[in-house]
Amino acid sequence: MRIKVKDSTALERDTSSNAIINTDCTAYAAIIAKRKATEEARIKIISLEDEIVQLKQAQQQLQETVNKLIALLDK
Repeated sequence: MRIKVKDSTALERDTSSNAIINTDCTAYAAIIAKRKATEEARIKIISLEDEIVQLKQAQQQLQETVNKLIALLDK
């Protein structure tokens, strides 16, 4: 059995477990959507961090190649 929580239209208390239950399906869907968007953003950030590391490595390799070419030209 459930009892409405005072001063709340979306909360009910389950009398057998004493748990508070949110019955607002719209709010629940919004929370799930927000969690999904947060996870997608986290994955995107990780991907961008990996790409930055790769770009730094490529830049370092290019710089080493340029330095070698300069050294060859100076001879």
